[in-house]
Amino acid sequence: MFMQQKIQRRHPFPWGTIFTILILGLFSSGILSLVFFYPRIIGSKPVLAIMDTGHQQVQTLSIGKTPRFLIDVANNKSGVCEVTAKVSQNGMDFSLALEEAEQEIDPNDQSVKLVFVPSFQNFSGLNEGPATLESVARNCAWLARKTSLTMPVEVDLIPPTVALTSTQHYINQGGADVATYHVSPDTVWSGVKVGGYVFNGHVKPGTKNSQGERFSFFVFSYELPQNTPIEIVAIDAAGNEAQTTLVPAKFFAKQFRHRDLPVDDQFIQTKVFDIMANTPGLSRSGDLLKDYLSVNRDLRKKNAAQLVEVSKKSDEKFYWKDAFRPLTNASVEANFADYRNYIYNGQKVDEQVHLGFDLAVVEKHPILAAADGRVLFAGYMGIYGNTIIIDHGYGLMTLYGHLSSMDVSEGQEITKEQKIGNSGATGLAGGDHLHFSMLIDGVQTNPIEFWDQHWIHDHVYLRVKL
Repeated sequence: MFMQQKIQRRHPFPWGTIFTILILGLFSSGILSLVFFYPRIIGSKPVLAIMDTGHQQVQTLSIGKTPRFLIDVANNKSGVCEVTAKVSQNGMDFSLALEEAEQEIDPNDQSVKLVFVPSFQNFSGLNEGPATLESVARNCAWLARKTSLTMPVEVDLIPPTVALTSTQHYINQGGADVATYHVSPDTVWSGVKVGGYVFNGHVKPGTKNSQGERFSFFVFSYELPQNTPIEIVAIDAAGNEAQTTLVPAKFFAKQFRHRDLPVDDQFIQTKVFDIMANTPGLSRSGDLLKDYLSVNRDLRKKNAAQLVEVSKKSDEKFYWKDAFRPLTNASVEANFADYRNYIYNGQKVDEQVHLGFDLAVVEKHPILAAADGRVLFAGYMGIYGNTIIIDHGYGLMTLYGHLSSMDVSEGQEITKEQKIGNSGATGLAGGDHLHFSMLIDGVQTNPIEFWDQHWIHDHVYLRVKL
C-alpha cells in the first residue's frame, strides 16, 4: 500500500515582476519629475513681438531719436528674466533702455506678459538710413533659453514741421480754447500739450488730410499755474517730435470757491455702501472712514481715468452747431472747480475738487441733452451714479450724473433738447440734482463757455467750420 504524499509546490521569487514594477515606477517618477522640473530646468522660450503704439504688430519700422514702438514679451511658466534691445548700423551697436510699461501675471498658470517702451541710451553716431533692430528675451529657467528677434529698420532723425495758424487766444483758467495749425505730410500724430494733459489734433473740416490743416480743442486745467506753456506738437512715424508754443495768448486767472462739507455715519452707510454694492471690486472694510475714502478719493480717481478711456471712442465729426443748452430754471448747488474740505467727526479727512455743476430743479426733473450727439456711455459710474455721456465730436463730451432713470442707450444718436433721463440722487449725491460736466479728451472744462454763443463764435466758428 502506497502512502499518498502531498507535495507542496514552491513558486520562484517574482524578481521579474518586481523589476518591471520598479522600472515602471522609476519611469513614471521620471516623467512626473520632468513635467514638474521642466519649467525650472529648461522651460519654454519667450515669445517676442514688435508693436506700434496702438499695440498692433509690425514687420517694418522707422526709428528716430525717440523710438515710437513697443516690445511685447510673453512666456508660460518659465517667466521672463531678461530683455535687451539694440540698433546696429555700420558695425556700431546702439543700446536701447527698456522701461516696463505693462505687466500681466497669471498666478494660476504662472504665465507672464510684459510690454516695454524703448529709448536710446546714446545715439551719437547713428545716421539716417537702414539699420537692424535686435531684441533678445531670456526665460528664468536654469538653462536660460533665449529668443531673438531681428528686424530691418529705417533710421529717420529729421522731425516733422508744425506752425501755428490761429491768433488772438484768450484763455480762462479752467476753460477751453481751439488752436489751428499746419503740419508736414510725414506727421502721424499732432495735438496740444498743456501741463501734462494731451489733446488730440484733427483734420480741419473742409480740408484733406494731405493738406496738413489741423485743429485741436484743449483745456487749460483749473489747477495749472498761469505760466504753464501751451505746446502744439507734431510727431512722425519714427517718433521725432516738433513743437511750437501757442503765442500770443492772454490768460485770465480765476478764483475758485473753497467750502467745507460735513460727512456723517448715516451718509456713509447709505450713499457709500450703495456705491460699493454697485461697483465691482469694492467691499466694506468694517471701518466707515476707510470705506468713505475708498470711494471719495480712490474711486474718484478711477472714474476720472474711466472718462479718459470713454473719450477715446469720440467720433471725428461735429454733431453740434451752436451753444449748448444748460438746465433751465435750476438753482446752482455747486460750481465748477469748487475746492471741498470733507469734515468727519469735527476733523478734516479729505479734500477734493468738484468738477462740473450741480443743478437742482425739482425731484426727478426731466433732463434734456445739451446738444446733438451720440451716447458713448449709459450706466452706473461710481461717484456719478447713473450716468449718461454724450459725444459731440472731436473729443468733446457732456456728462449727466446722479440720474434716477435713463431713457437712452449706448450708440444712440441724440438731438438737442431730447429727453435722456431724470434727475436723481444716485452715486455720491446728498440730494436730488443733476451733475453736469463738459470734457475734452476726458479732461474737465468749465461748461459756462460752451453755454455762451458769443464765446463759441469767437473761439470756434472763426477758426473751424462746423
